[in-house]
Amino acid sequence: MHALNIRQINFKEIVDDAFTSQLLTEFPVVFSDKLGTCKKTLQLELTDKEPVYVRARPVPLTLRARVEQELMRLEREGTIYRVDHSEYGTPIVPVVKECGDIRICGDYKITINPKLKRDYYPLPRMKELFASLSGGVKFSKIDLKHSYQQVLLSKDSQPYTAITTHIGTFVYRCTYFGLSCISEKFQNLWKKLCGVYPGQ
Repeated sequence: MHALNIRQINFKEIVDDAFTSQLLTEFPVVFSDKLGTCKKTLQLELTDKEPVYVRARPVPLTLRARVEQELMRLEREGTIYRVDHSEYGTPIVPVVKECGDIRICGDYKITINPKLKRDYYPLPRMKELFASLSGGVKFSKIDLKHSYQQVLLSKDSQPYTAITTHIGTFVYRCTYFGLSCISEKFQNLWKKLCGVYPGQ
C-alpha cells in the first residue's frame, strides 16, 4: 500500500471502482466472508488425563431453535464436528448477543479448565498499548473477526473440547470461548507471528 501511495480504501464507497473489482477478483480469499485459518496449531495440555464428562443441560424452549441453527452453522463452517462417543464432555451455555444472535460457550470451568496447564504469558495492559501508540501519525485497524476460531487445535487436543448438547456431542477443531488458557496462548502465538500484540 505504501509503494502504491494508497492511504485508505473504503470498499463500501468504491465497490464499483475498476481497481477494487480487480482486487476482489485477484484475491478472493482475502475478501471472503468465510473464516480464515492460521497455519500454526495450538496444543492443550492437561495435568491429568482422567476423562470428565457432564451431560447436556436443558436449553430453554425459546432458544432451542436458535441454538440448533448456530450449532449447524458452526458444523457447516468446519468449526465443530459431530462425534458418536467422547470420553470428555462439557455442557454448553448459550449466550444471547446484543444483535440477537447466539454464541455457544462451553462451561469448561466444571470440566477441563481446572486440569489445563496454563502458559501464564503476560497479557498487555491498556496503558502499555496506548503508550506504544503515542507519537503515531497513521493508524490501521485489522478486524480479526472470530479470531480464536481461526487458530486450529492439534488433533490430540480436540477431544478435550467436546461439548454436550441436546442434539448430540460435538468437538471443536479450533480454539473457542470458555477455555481458560486460550487468551494467553493466543497472545503468545500472535506475538510470534507478527512481532506485536493484538491492538498495537
